[in-house]
Amino acid sequence: MEEYDVMVRLLLLGEAGVGKSCIMQRFAGEPFQEAHVPTIGVDFKTRRLDKPKLSAKVQIWDTAGNRRYRVGCGFGGLFRGCQGVILIFDVSDRESFNNLRHCIRDVEGWRQGEPLMLLLLGNKADRAAYRVVSAEEALAFAESWNMLYLETSAKHNWNLQEAFEHSVEELARRQLGACAGRVQQPPSRRRRLLAWLAWLRCPCCR
Repeated sequence: MEEYDVMVRLLLLGEAGVGKSCIMQRFAGEPFQEAHVPTIGVDFKTRRLDKPKLSAKVQIWDTAGNRRYRVGCGFGGLFRGCQGVILIFDVSDRESFNNLRHCIRDVEGWRQGEPLMLLLLGNKADRAAYRVVSAEEALAFAESWNMLYLETSAKHNWNLQEAFEHSVEELARRQLGACAGRVQQPPSRRRRLLAWLAWLRCPCCR
């Protein structure tokens, strides 16, 4: 049986065509697909992510971009066991950015008060000549919802590793806090989490 310290389940949300599937495929080590193939329903991929003193099993769920499909087909069930949501828009598509508010509204309804990590990605940052959403505007929006904002390019594999590593690090902290004092948590796993957090807080150790 595969051993790991934390299990992280992340959900990708955003309009059709913003690059959710490409981001998921890139993270899984697959080549970039230029042609857009719409996601029907849901798709997922799993990858192991190893950091110093910490191993994580990361499960990425890709969802259909059509909001009516998400709302009408029980997508709320995907939130069972989901620790984080990565919201994605296309920096060259104003509508995909404006519709993030609908995504957040859906998330707020689905999570029913449960803690959930949110991360915002401005994808297709390589299309600088076609940009219609500035980094400053996207950052202000992210900060208003207490989210980290990163700009990515699935085509050139920019910042994707950083985005998922941030998610794993943040959720590992939360899992450690949630399991503090619980006898169910295996002592060896808890020790590894504590050692990893100590390493993370000390830049000179990296």
